This record gives sequence, C-alpha cells and structure tokens, in this order.
Amino acid sequence: YQLPMVIDKIRTDFMDANLGQRVPIYILEINNAERASKQTVNIYNALFLLEAWGRAVNKGVQAFAWWGGTVFDTQRVTGNSSSTLYGYNREHIFAAIKVSYSGCQTSSTTYYPIYYALTMLKQFARPNWNVKSIYVPDNPLISAFLAYNPNGPEKRILLLNWARSTSINVNITVSGASLPYQIRSTVYDDYYYLSPTSKTITPTSGTISLTMDPHSVVVLEL
Repeated sequence: YQLPMVIDKIRTDFMDANLGQRVPIYILEINNAERASKQTVNIYNALFLLEAWGRAVNKGVQAFAWWGGTVFDTQRVTGNSSSTLYGYNREHIFAAIKVSYSGCQTSSTTYYPIYYALTMLKQFARPNWNVKSIYVPDNPLISAFLAYNPNGPEKRILLLNWARSTSINVNITVSGASLPYQIRSTVYDDYYYLSPTSKTITPTSGTISLTMDPHSVVVLEL
C-alpha cells in the first residue's frame, strides 16, 4: 500500500529537478525478500501481485518486474514458516511454476497461485490500455481496478477480495454506458492449485451483482 506514495515522492523529486514527466519510472524486484516463506506460493501473494501491479500502473509506472519464475523441485529451501503468515503450502520458494524431474524427463509441473494471477492479469488488460484504480467506499477489503481500450469499446474490471474468511456481496453500477446482456466473469480463489473458472453474469437494471469468496480474484469483461 505504500507503493503509490513512493511513486508520488519520486515524481515530486523529478519535478523539483525540472525533469517533469520525461524520466520513466521502473519498479523492479517486487516480491524480493531476505528469504521465501509459505506465503510466497499461496493465494495471498497472488493478491499482492495484482494489487501492487494495479496501483503501480495506475500511477503511470512504465515497467513492473516480479521476482520469481520457474524452479526445480531440488531448489526448495527452508524459509519462514511463522504462524503469523497465511498459507497452506509449506514450500519456501519464489516461483510461479515448479518442475519436477524423473531422470531427464519432466514428471510433473506445479502451477502456483502466482502463475494463475498472471493469467488473470493477462485477461484483465492489454498493451496500450489505460488502467485506473476504483475507490470502493463500502468495504476496504475489496480492491477494484478498471482497464479500458482508449481506441475501442473493450472494458475490464478487476476485483480482489482480501477478506480471509468472509464472502462479500459486490454490486457494480456503470454510469453513462450500457451493459451487455451477459458479462463474462472469470474467478480465481483460495482452492488448492485449482485453475480459474468462467461463467456468465446477467446484469439487472444496469447493475452487476456477484458474491466474492474469501481471498478471491474476479475479472469482468464488459
């Protein structure tokens, strides 16, 4: 949550140095820490990735690098298993994908929540689209972002439910635009290593209504 304030401070420093908007801002090595924990390969970190990316892009950041990629099963290390950290997975790695080998052949591939968060991000926005943060006054545990094509009709809404054990009802009203008869909704939640699922939502009287499960991500295609 401090990322927007840091970006604003950097921009203020640039303005004071008469650099204006000419110097791009790159956010590098997000997710890097002294050591991995059970939280780094769980849904909470997936929510953090989407929240951090949305807030950074909303502030005009031109590059956002996430620390972690593909690892092999032999690269596990002992990390932080503190009871204060949320997470059901006891592996301590910075990764979106883990590959296991038997001999010289791939025997299995594990996709962590970070991987699915990236697939949701790809579905949410496209290159050259605009991304804006949406203020949610009714519930501070819901984060919302809007992505839209400035040269076309495409719009997407990204919703994050940070509540650990509470489902939250969400109602969205779009002003000044008509909604399609049906809206595609893609959901990723806190089930162990299950991929995102899709369904359609039919708006009622110009309002999109849905219930978000605890620790879940939803992308709406308007």
